Amino acid sequence: MEPDTPTPLATGLAKTYMVGRTSLEIYLGDITTAEVGAIANPEHRDFEMDDPAGHSVSAAIRRVGGEEIAEALAGHGPATLGDVVATHAGRLRAKFVLHAAVVDEIGGRTRTSEEIIALATANVLRRADALHIDSIALPAFGVGRTDIDDEAAARAMISTVYRYLRGDTRLRRVVIALIQPSTFIAFFEAAVRDELQRESALELNVAKVNGDLTFHFAGDGALVSKSQVPYVADELAAVNARLSALAAQALSGADDVAELRALGRHLHDSCLSDEVKAQLAAADVENLLLRLDESVMHIPWELAHDGHSFLCRRFNLGRQVVALQAAGSTAPPPTAPPRRFLIAHNPTSDLDGAEREAHLLLAHFDSAHTPWVVEALGHERLDPLRLALALQSADIVHYTGHADAELGGWRLAGGSFGAERFARLTRKPRLVFANACHTGGALAQGHQFLLAGVQSYVGNLWTVPDMPASAFAVTFYDALLAGQNFGRALRLARERVAELPSAGALAWAGYVFYGDPRWRLGPRGA
Repeated sequence: MEPDTPTPLATGLAKTYMVGRTSLEIYLGDITTAEVGAIANPEHRDFEMDDPAGHSVSAAIRRVGGEEIAEALAGHGPATLGDVVATHAGRLRAKFVLHAAVVDEIGGRTRTSEEIIALATANVLRRADALHIDSIALPAFGVGRTDIDDEAAARAMISTVYRYLRGDTRLRRVVIALIQPSTFIAFFEAAVRDELQRESALELNVAKVNGDLTFHFAGDGALVSKSQVPYVADELAAVNARLSALAAQALSGADDVAELRALGRHLHDSCLSDEVKAQLAAADVENLLLRLDESVMHIPWELAHDGHSFLCRRFNLGRQVVALQAAGSTAPPPTAPPRRFLIAHNPTSDLDGAEREAHLLLAHFDSAHTPWVVEALGHERLDPLRLALALQSADIVHYTGHADAELGGWRLAGGSFGAERFARLTRKPRLVFANACHTGGALAQGHQFLLAGVQSYVGNLWTVPDMPASAFAVTFYDALLAGQNFGRALRLARERVAELPSAGALAWAGYVFYGDPRWRLGPRGA
């Protein structure tokens, strides 16, 4: 395994990726100095640590952490390859050492495989979660003492880590600490390949034809396979009615969450074909783009539940509209970062929560030193003319106030302002976020804003309580500022709100995103 003494080149070079809410760091440096909750130690299946004078990770951990680590591990072997044993970390900065059985001796040669490395990596991460720690460091499993090479170990570990972190985990920081520059490069390249794969998207086209819901995934081949299921209008109406009733409750408990899952499972089972279910289950990408015919816009696809997770919690999910009407703009957003942010708030002066949300955003952006020039327009000053003038220079618009489907948009002082007014603007915002108090038609409004030429739109399906609504917005904007794409920013916001007590239990489900989930407001780190 890798020698533990850093070379002059191995002095802290690192590359960080975000996988869900967890940072993954590929680090060139000494694992024994890592300030994490646990350190992984790839061992022979006999679980006897290497001589402390040696050059393996096991020897380094024993030398730096103390003999008591080896004594705590003694007696746990021989183990099945892939098994993990947790011990204390002695004098190391970590709290635990997670010893993984990675190596076996066959015919006088020490061996491992990509399958064993992947299994051991997954089991280490599971054990870390079971120990309720939020950070862990792993070396390159098997490299240096077996016949496995850098590229094979990198493939097995990086793909396993990415797959694990996309699920439900307490881990917020995973470090892969490497000593040899060649190993660092192999892991870096594997992470880049996986990142590019994650940045691609499944594109699912959905329409209603002759009483059936029809599906096909976009592809490069000459043959496109379609599937279909019957469209059951009365059942969908009942599901939407029950979702509205759940959302109308002031407080939500475990029974309401269970009912939301049951409704989502019904949507999944009745509104998706077997072929679509299978392809979604096997997907190894984060982004899902639903290209929806106008006839299926009213279906809450985001809340379909496969028995493990909701569609919008598993994928970075966005909607696009397939319509006969020409949209005002279909081009990707500009690559230059946005500069002007407009907060349009409480034009009718009767929503205290909308007022608090506006002030919270202003204070948050000020304390976070955002690069945006932020303007707030509210109360009687927020009439149709003033809003139209302010929109001419706004890159991002955050609206918090009343929205009314019968009026065709937002209820302002002295009139309404809807998608048709946006369509007449010469310069349109890149992003509109309507955190609105709704009177029907939420899904239709998002659809109309896209047709009006707004490139990305976030709206709520129902009125979301004040505290989770504000938390959702802050988390979403923080993620965009950190360089996340729109879809991932929405997903992070959902996860943050789902952690809130009572009022947040269902509030995360009340949002929908229209646009390509892969788009960003600007370059990473802009």
